[in-house]
Amino acid sequence: MSAGTAPLPGMGDERIEEIKDAAFKYVDIRDRRMALTKEEVESKSDLLDLMHEHKLKRYFDSEAEILVEIEKQAEEKLTVRCGPQTKGEQVKDAIDAVTPGPDEPIAKRTMKKAKPNAGVPRDPEK
Repeated sequence: MSAGTAPLPGMGDERIEEIKDAAFKYVDIRDRRMALTKEEVESKSDLLDLMHEHKLKRYFDSEAEILVEIEKQAEEKLTVRCGPQTKGEQVKDAIDAVTPGPDEPIAKRTMKKAKPNAGVPRDPEK
């Protein structure tokens, strides 16, 4: 700024410690999250490699209460469940109930049933 020119409202170089501290806190947390995301991606890749190495699409350990499934889509999707979610085969049954088979279009389950006379022209005299 030139000498004698006052800063515009909201544009000054005033320092507010609590905003600065909050900004540094946010940046620190964001950077840690980004690092964890990188670790998560690497860990997921390692797990997928192990599942392929053992030629498994599904792994269930009732003692450790963990279920790992590879779902084939445009790219592989890995599902991992831990704890009470893994009790018995109920989890697999629940997944099968909402997941259409490979040859079944999703629309078949979501569309309303066709009415028997749908698309048939009506007789205007009746």
